[in-house]
Amino acid sequence: MPLLLEKLTPPPLPPCMVARPRLNDRFALDERVRLLVVQAPPGYGKSTLVAERLPALEQHAVWLRLEARDDTPVRFAVYFHAALERLLDDAASLPAIDTTAPLAQQCEGWLAALPEASSPRRLVLDEVEHLLHPEILEALTLWLRHQPRWLTLTLISRIRPALGLAALRLRGELEEIGLTELAFDVEEAQTLCAEQLSFPPTRVSLERALRRSGGWVMALTWLVERTTTRAGFDALVDRLSGAHPDFVAWFDDLLHQHLDEDDRRLLLQLGVLERFSPALVARLLEGERLTQRLTSLEQAGLFIEPIDRMSSGTAFSRCSPATCAIAATN
Repeated sequence: MPLLLEKLTPPPLPPCMVARPRLNDRFALDERVRLLVVQAPPGYGKSTLVAERLPALEQHAVWLRLEARDDTPVRFAVYFHAALERLLDDAASLPAIDTTAPLAQQCEGWLAALPEASSPRRLVLDEVEHLLHPEILEALTLWLRHQPRWLTLTLISRIRPALGLAALRLRGELEEIGLTELAFDVEEAQTLCAEQLSFPPTRVSLERALRRSGGWVMALTWLVERTTTRAGFDALVDRLSGAHPDFVAWFDDLLHQHLDEDDRRLLLQLGVLERFSPALVARLLEGERLTQRLTSLEQAGLFIEPIDRMSSGTAFSRCSPATCAIAATN
């Protein structure tokens, strides 16, 4: 199978990229940490953050950028093997792919070929939300359990991967960067505007934009790319109420890709609420299996976030301000 070499490289950095050194602590290389998960809904700059920070911190990293077609054991094995070859100084020591063997068994062979000691390195898997095949998830769980201490698996995803994160968290082997950390703060928003605009908005206007967008990177970048004056910036901030067709069309496409009609309607109804619980939703809205559907929406990375990251995801939840604004117009 021919390899697309672009999938084995980090994504290009966008013109409106802002360096984010305040998150450096999350990238500390610690032998105890087996896994870094960068997880948030679309548009929060997950891949850009990792692609920008790792070179800035001089961390050796190999990338694998995934897509829906990679959710088959054979195809995933081919690309995962290619990424491992780039990770190793001596790629010839890595056993060849055996398409007749289970993926977990192949991972055991590859793990056995890794050196016991090496300089710290990262293996980055981007768009992990595409990986749903049980055999692939089983193999990655095995990989995490046995990977050498010098290696940190780094996953970028819209959803929380089903890889036993709760156990890793309890053992102190998991580092996480979520929506709250990824949202722009006022200093980062000021940097974005100062670098891209001849007449940056006032701090009051910028703070208003942050409140309306919830720090959503996509919305703030959109504001900057479509304005040249302070008055124009303020006018566009007013349209973050959801009236602008760019956001309506984008969000509508996203929902049609991931949800059936009933769940689309449920998410749009939730858009008028800033905070809610399954019990409240059950009292206000009609429908079956509301608790399970809320959990599915949250796990799908569609802007439903638990207030407490340690919760199961079915406890008190909220819809992000950006999505509330967009959904309220539908």
